[in-house]
Amino acid sequence: KMAFLLATLDKTGFQDDHKYSDRFVDAALLEWISQNRTKQDSKHGRIISGQDEYDLHLFIRPSKVRNGKATPFRYCGQPAFQSWENEKPITVQWRLEESVPEHLHRSLFVGE
Repeated sequence: KMAFLLATLDKTGFQDDHKYSDRFVDAALLEWISQNRTKQDSKHGRIISGQDEYDLHLFIRPSKVRNGKATPFRYCGQPAFQSWENEKPITVQWRLEESVPEHLHRSLFVGE
């Protein structure tokens, strides 16, 4: 089974209840916020933590729109679950297989 995590970092133009604070803590660590309804003991929570057998694949984009068109997502591999806290939403720390390349740090707000 596979699951796909799609994250847009700059939430400008999103509805307030969809403005999760996803961010790169550093080039290899992503802090990702689940949807507001997700609890740790839910099906989605079990998928996030690796309790259910899913291969997670991470896709990131800096913003929703660029030059009037939808911004494409970049594939970032299969993140490794590190930790989580809170409920509804859950704040999750993911470790990337490979660090974000230096030339993408500014566009993906790495470390900001």
